[in-house]
Amino acid sequence: MASELRIGLIGIGKLGSALLAGLESRAAAQGLRVKGYRRGDSLANVGTDHDVLVVCVKPAQTLELLRQIAPQLGAQHAILSVAAGVKVADLETASGGRAGVVRVVVNTPAAVGHGVSALIAGRAATSETLRRAHAVFSAVGTTCEIPESQADAVTSLTACGPAFVFQILEAFTDAGIANGVPAAMSLDLSVQTLIGACEMARQTKRPPAELRQQVTTPGGATIEGVVALERHGLRAALIEAVTVSAEKARKLGG
Repeated sequence: MASELRIGLIGIGKLGSALLAGLESRAAAQGLRVKGYRRGDSLANVGTDHDVLVVCVKPAQTLELLRQIAPQLGAQHAILSVAAGVKVADLETASGGRAGVVRVVVNTPAAVGHGVSALIAGRAATSETLRRAHAVFSAVGTTCEIPESQADAVTSLTACGPAFVFQILEAFTDAGIANGVPAAMSLDLSVQTLIGACEMARQTKRPPAELRQQVTTPGGATIEGVVALERHGLRAALIEAVTVSAEKARKLGG
């Protein structure tokens, strides 16, 4: 970066802690100066001391916190909020309308550096605001930009998605145990199988159907399992899970 980026992170819960650790690990190499603020810490000088403020408090507390610090904020600031369901227009209003605001849909794997963060830019956000947002959230995974109209769909896919994957992992592990594999080994093998398959998809960028066909030989063991999954509606169940979660996210967001 051309100059040191001063980042203030407000709220040191699980996600805040992960972000703080990720940013601190990159601080020297990327020209970052990072400070975390816990509950009870003074916020009297956050506007003066920081260019970027990452708001990681609970959604119910987010707008009130922004109203509290709004007098300190100007066009030179970037405000990044991870509050689930809090729309970017409300974030802008609460922060005074001068700073560039980005709403971020982030998921729990950010806690281990493998999160997905979708960035939603407010009206006053500039290309520099977004560059700063990418710099912060790339510290805990990958980033992308989406319009707010896609927020509920992306929330169901990425923020709710880990729960669906864990449920699949649980079933994989139980299946191994049921077929005689020791429990700890079954979990380890299931985890690595999912990681390997996903990494293969990521690196090759081939359609999942094509990758599945590479494993599925005519008359073999795999096709028997694939047919069983189709018979029991795995594909339909996953599609419906993402769809109903998106509908619920839409209702919760008003």
